[in-house]
This record gives sequence, structure tokens and C-alpha cells, in this order.
Amino acid sequence: MITDLSSFFLSQARVAETEANRVYEAVIGLVTDIKDEGKLCRIKVKLPTIPEGSDNTWWATWVSIGGGKDRGWFSIPEIDDEVLVMFEHGDIGRPVIIGALWNGKDKPPDKNADGENKKRLWKSKSGHMVTFDDDKGTIEMKDGNGIGIITIDKANKINIEAKQGDVAIFANDDMLILAKEISVKADDSAELRAGSSGLKLSGNKVTADGSTVKVHGMTVDFNPGGVAQAEGASGSVEEKPDPVK
Repeated sequence: MITDLSSFFLSQARVAETEANRVYEAVIGLVTDIKDEGKLCRIKVKLPTIPEGSDNTWWATWVSIGGGKDRGWFSIPEIDDEVLVMFEHGDIGRPVIIGALWNGKDKPPDKNADGENKKRLWKSKSGHMVTFDDDKGTIEMKDGNGIGIITIDKANKINIEAKQGDVAIFANDDMLILAKEISVKADDSAELRAGSSGLKLSGNKVTADGSTVKVHGMTVDFNPGGVAQAEGASGSVEEKPDPVK
């Protein structure tokens, strides 16, 4: 329906586009196929808003951040996702997908409820998420079940947390940990184990403290590098009867 001059021009443009089989404005598309046999990560869509769009388009290129040879942000839409499509030189047979859209059905991963826009995040379909929080001053990476979390805090703190399971760090060669102070604490038991080259503890002062301290080895060598001194002992002497009398 033509209601004013602008709608008249729009209708005339649509007529011209239909007659020339050209579409020059962005249109909404729904993803129908993402399995590209050419392995180029192209996508097929249908275009409900134009007469020729009821069938699948030809393979459409997906615009990617930093896309290039063996590089770029790899994230393609899912089947039935809503996307925004344009066409090279207006040719409907040469579609280019320029972005994916949220809508009333497909909600965004964050609501920006306070309108302050303090978060940037990326979330996968299984819930894995990386969040840049400008309010808290943190970068957080966590898995979809929220079990493993790595947090980098502007308050000079990096936290690696496993709410279930184990944490393992592997290195084929050397591993070096540098810090002003290092504390290792275990609620149950702790073990340091070395291979054939042995285990070395050194420092200006090395203290072994415990209710029970055991030293065991085929050879045990105590070399104080000076005069060995024993801590003072205290106690009481209790007289016992002579068993042979």
C-alpha cells in the first residue's frame, strides 16, 4: 500500500528489482543448510520476504571477523537461525550473509538489563563462555557446566578453579614458577616426586615440621656445613622399681 512519497519510491524500487531480478537492500534469511561439501563453510538460506526466496539460495559466503587463509574467527550459524543477507551486485544468485540476528525466539546470551553495556561475551551453543566484564574488571572463561573456571582479575589476581575433578599441568621440558611467596596447601595429602635426577630443596632456611617426620633412604647423609646442634629437650624422670629384686 502506497501511503506517502517514500513508500511510492520504495514500491517502484521493488518493481524495478523484481523486473531485473535484482535485490540491492539487506533481507532476512533463515538458515537451511550448513554442510558445505566444498568445505568452504558456506551456508544456504531461504528468503521469506522476497518472492523468489521460498527455495534455498545457492551457497552463501559467511562474513567472518579477520577471515583469511587459515585464520579468522570461526563461528557459523545453526539451522533455522535468522541471518541478514545481501547480494553481490544485487544478484540473488550470489548471496552474502553479513551477520546473524537475535529475535523474540532466539534470545541474546546477556540482557544488558541496566543499560550500562559493561559486558562483552562470546557463548557457544553448549554454554562454553568467555566474558569481558568492564564493571568487575575481569576476564572469565568457563565451560558449559560451570565446573572449570579461569578468571583474570584487574586486582592482580588470576584464579584457576575446578569445582569437580582434577587439574593437571603438563610440560615436555622445563617448568618454572616464579613468585615472591609460594604456598601449597592440601586438605588431605601432598606429594612431591622426582625421577632419577632426584629432588632438591634449598634455601636460606629449610624447615620440616610435623607431628611425625620420617626420613628414609638407602643412604641418608646429614651434612650441616658447620657444627650440628640439637634442640633442647625437656622432661621428667620417674623412678621405676628394679624388676630383678
